[in-house]
Amino acid sequence: MRTMSLTEAKKDLSHLAQQEQSFKLTNRGQEMATFRVFMQPKFDPDKARAAFDQFKTTRHAKTNARNGATQAVRALRDGT
Repeated sequence: MRTMSLTEAKKDLSHLAQQEQSFKLTNRGQEMATFRVFMQPKFDPDKARAAFDQFKTTRHAKTNARNGATQAVRALRDGT
């Protein structure tokens, strides 16, 4: 596992995260933290489009005395 100072990490943190490497941070030689980078799922444009389309169809769920907020939240959650 790579060890680096806080100053080094501040400069390259996004780059290190993109490389998906774990590393230890030190401050004046003392270990302060251990960072573990977990892989994130890849972006799926088809899933994103389907989620957006579902949102567009259910965002107009109105509440009233007969169809309360609970029903609106369930409709948004379940996609019905």
